Amino acid sequence: MSKKIKEKTKVLPKREENFFDLSNYMLDVVGIVDWNGNVLFVNKAGAAMVGLKTPREIIGSNVLEFIHPDFKSSVIKDLQLIKNEKRGKSLDYRQYKIRTRTGEDKWVEGIGTKIRFGEGTADLIALRDITDRKEMEDELNKYRNQLEDMVKKRTEELRKTNKYLEAEITERAQVEEKLKEREEDLVIKSRMLEEANASLRILLNQRQKDKDELEEQVLSNIKELVIPLIETLKRSATIDAQNAAYISLIESNLKDIVSPFSRKLSAYYLNLTPKELQVANLVREGKPTRDIAKLMNVCEGAIELHRNRLRKKLGLTNRKINLRTYLSSLS
Repeated sequence: MSKKIKEKTKVLPKREENFFDLSNYMLDVVGIVDWNGNVLFVNKAGAAMVGLKTPREIIGSNVLEFIHPDFKSSVIKDLQLIKNEKRGKSLDYRQYKIRTRTGEDKWVEGIGTKIRFGEGTADLIALRDITDRKEMEDELNKYRNQLEDMVKKRTEELRKTNKYLEAEITERAQVEEKLKEREEDLVIKSRMLEEANASLRILLNQRQKDKDELEEQVLSNIKELVIPLIETLKRSATIDAQNAAYISLIESNLKDIVSPFSRKLSAYYLNLTPKELQVANLVREGKPTRDIAKLMNVCEGAIELHRNRLRKKLGLTNRKINLRTYLSSLS
């Protein structure tokens, strides 16, 4: 204990002097100040808190030198409160911000009580560094404020969404009412359309029936009336070879009309020209290119050109498939 402190504590019992010595081993700050704020005693923890190495560097100075400007008036007021209290009665916990010798700001929490010191009274204070706790509190307050802002923002968004949904529900109810009216109208129109379709099916069936009857009649006339006349012409002795060839070609084409081959070929390959269809019929019958050329009164090169076009349109190019065999498969 310093000489100055010893002079002021001559009236103190030995146990209190021992307390001051033991206070240097405490982690919290213990100090004694007079009513003007002058430091009479401080332990090692107090020196370390304000950035000094030994208590001697503080003793004799004023506590207001280490108090943040925003809290100096509060400290002066609390010193006067302790002075006016009865000895041994403590103030409630106080929180102050201090400023160390290095310019660092710290938060401290402490209590003070009036004690007898030397020949008079003084203020015994105990302080604890709560900077970390205050920073955590500030951070929590920051997050709390952010959360409150988020909640307000989200609440406003929900309010707008609810308002929008209410408007949408109203609009949807109106739309559903209109849809219900349209559904009723569609039911009526659907019923009328079904009746119209039934009438149309009857007409189409009748048309198909008429078409089939007409086709049967034409085929029957060809078989019963035309083909016999051609057979009679073929047996006539006055027909030369050229005309005989034409008669044979006519007979072949009429038979093709009667047979389903030409109709099937035309149905599958609508892009065949009449000449290509005629060549296809003659190739299917096994006629060579030379005879086909004579019958159609064209050169053999023209027939070869038609044969190549037939193979291309029938998808037989570069395929080892006989044209006559393929055409026969369509019969």
